[in-house]
Amino acid sequence: MGNDGYMLMNVAKRMRYDLNSSLAAADLTTPQWAVIAQVHRSAAAKRTISAADMTTLLGMDKPTVSAIVRRLVQKGLLERRPRPNDARAYDLYLTPAGKDAGLVAMNLSDKVLAQYMKLLTAEEQQQFHSILTKLGGDL
Repeated sequence: MGNDGYMLMNVAKRMRYDLNSSLAAADLTTPQWAVIAQVHRSAAAKRTISAADMTTLLGMDKPTVSAIVRRLVQKGLLERRPRPNDARAYDLYLTPAGKDAGLVAMNLSDKVLAQYMKLLTAEEQQQFHSILTKLGGDL
């Protein structure tokens, strides 16, 4: 009998490796794409997001998020704007290039996921999506 948690961890690790390999063509890493995706999700929901928010959402420590944000700002994909009501806090926004990079990364991610999903029937794919939605909530 296999351990489901261990198998899930290994599949996720393989998928992340494959995604990192694909994202390298767009000069991105999976953590960078995760930040871009969260900024995009917040903007789509008409909410602002800070690096501090990102630490909680992505389960990364503050120095890691700060380094990722700094690199994305240097690449011209992200900008930091002072929060109007708190001079110490900055909100994150995608630049036009960041929006484009996010779309490229999303397409690359979809292609990687499709390689795994093709092993499942249409019904299994629907079940898989339902299970992920149930377990992940609104992550």
